[in-house]
Amino acid sequence: MSGIQESAKDSRIKAEMNQLRTVIEIYKASHSGDYTNLMSDPEVSSLIEDITTQSEEPNSSISNNAYCIDSSLSSTQSWCIDSIGYSGIGDCSNYQCIPSSTSGISCYSLSQGGEWIDSGLGFCVMKYEAKEVGGLATSTPTGNPWININQDQARTACQAIGAQLITNAQWTALARNIETTASNWSNGVVGSGVLARGWAASNNSAVATSTGPSCLYNTGADACDSTGNHLYKRTHTLSNGQTIWDLSGNVWEWNNDTCSQTNWHNGASWIEWNNAYLSDYEKTNAGPLGNYTSANGAGRYYGCTANGNGFLRGGYWNDGDYAGVFTLSFELCAV
Repeated sequence: MSGIQESAKDSRIKAEMNQLRTVIEIYKASHSGDYTNLMSDPEVSSLIEDITTQSEEPNSSISNNAYCIDSSLSSTQSWCIDSIGYSGIGDCSNYQCIPSSTSGISCYSLSQGGEWIDSGLGFCVMKYEAKEVGGLATSTPTGNPWININQDQARTACQAIGAQLITNAQWTALARNIETTASNWSNGVVGSGVLARGWAASNNSAVATSTGPSCLYNTGADACDSTGNHLYKRTHTLSNGQTIWDLSGNVWEWNNDTCSQTNWHNGASWIEWNNAYLSDYEKTNAGPLGNYTSANGAGRYYGCTANGNGFLRGGYWNDGDYAGVFTLSFELCAV
């Protein structure tokens, strides 16, 4: 079997394992958190059969309140999912995934800050927008995102849990990874259709009502459901199979950087990423790789109106086509 064939097979296994994890989360919600009869669920069984045809039958360990499932890849590694929220290279042990020593960065064992994922790009990132829990920035699906916080305060909150505020280079790397992953496009092909812009319907009046499988799509004014229009899906999938929530829409997110009018276009208006003003520096350093605009779900750019203004990315809960994983605004100062 060629390397290309093996890579395609592994990619499909990872995608189906992560789909399986989503199905299990829906199962959990409808069975009061009891996993006892999980493997007899028709959707779970169907996905297990599909995965088995790609490799071999996945290993599983299931109790009433926990599960772990891993599936062999083309190499000696396995892709593992569990009830604690892990999804990545690892093996099941005592109802949870144990990351392999060869899996790259271990984000699973971070002691503070809630749920983190390995971006596959050399850094860990919060899976969910940060919530304030006991005065600490925490990546959790529970509660509303931490808002009314300036850039300096965001930096301090990250430092308090032993982390750093995400940089523009890291954010842009995530956005470009999303851009080049086919499943993030509405037609399943890179560049075909639109990228999801998340909780950003123009008639919303507040943040998402909840976060989880039952609120995966923004379906109308302050409304959500487990199914809906791809344009308003709240998750994106990275090329390593990890899932990240609300990188576009819901609330603006600070990056660690500030702008200088020497480099960053300073027009006090929204423009598209294919605008000629952005071709010399801005698109190279913060925009999409392709020639995409808000019509493709990429978002827009607002200029550096004052030196030292902070990077705000992703967009707001009712920004409509102004929201996107590449959306960048320099409207606010750092303090």
